Amino acid sequence: MAFLGIDLGTGGVRCLLVKEDGGIRAETSCGLVNLNVATVDRGSEQDPREWIEALESALDELFADPANREVQAIAVDSTSGTVLPVADDGAPLGTAFLYNDMRAQGEAEACAAVFGGSCSPTFSLPKILWMQAHMELAVDCLFLHATDYLNSWLAGTTEVPTDFTNAMKTGVDLETERWSGAMPELRLPEVIAPGKKFGVLREDLRSRWQLAGEVALVSGATDSNAAFYASGAASAGDWSTTIGTTLAVKGLSEVRINDP
Repeated sequence: MAFLGIDLGTGGVRCLLVKEDGGIRAETSCGLVNLNVATVDRGSEQDPREWIEALESALDELFADPANREVQAIAVDSTSGTVLPVADDGAPLGTAFLYNDMRAQGEAEACAAVFGGSCSPTFSLPKILWMQAHMELAVDCLFLHATDYLNSWLAGTTEVPTDFTNAMKTGVDLETERWSGAMPELRLPEVIAPGKKFGVLREDLRSRWQLAGEVALVSGATDSNAAFYASGAASAGDWSTTIGTTLAVKGLSEVRINDP
């Protein structure tokens, strides 16, 4: 048995198949051609349909080897703060605004109360409010984080949850692990913790790759949180830094540290 991790990064999709003892069985990747399709100042956008094309390519390569087809579970991580509007059938209603999109300056100022302190325009919530104000979207339009979007494609339904690490920049209350009561009225996924089973891989994909048995879908995390879990930090006082497009510093504490 093995476990599949899928990473949607700035430049492409990577798939890592890990054995039960933690050893790496196989790894594939597929780069994105269009890293920024934005046409506005301070914009950073990608076409989510290209994410799926890259994911399909990486998985086709991975499962071409029959030895890689005994997969027990799949989890996805992606960049933090990347969000997009989708239709009820999962089709994107526009491009995805990436973690470094800076256009929602005014909306960020209006969101400060939700976060109990300053809010960056790179957060998901200001981007969602900008989309509502500038795009022709239905009032009840569903918004998904990048991780949620890949999960919805794998599951074959938009009825998928998000995890509280992805939801942090959208307005989750970390005390209750639910959306903050101070948020505007929005249609967003249910919030669960990382590492929770929420569904199974849709049957046509399981058949396509001739996978052995049911494959669980498990909630993942943002990329820097996934890296923190992988670092081995497990006790209060343990800290880890991750350098990617940005530098993330994370640690474990027995008490909550507030920094408005």
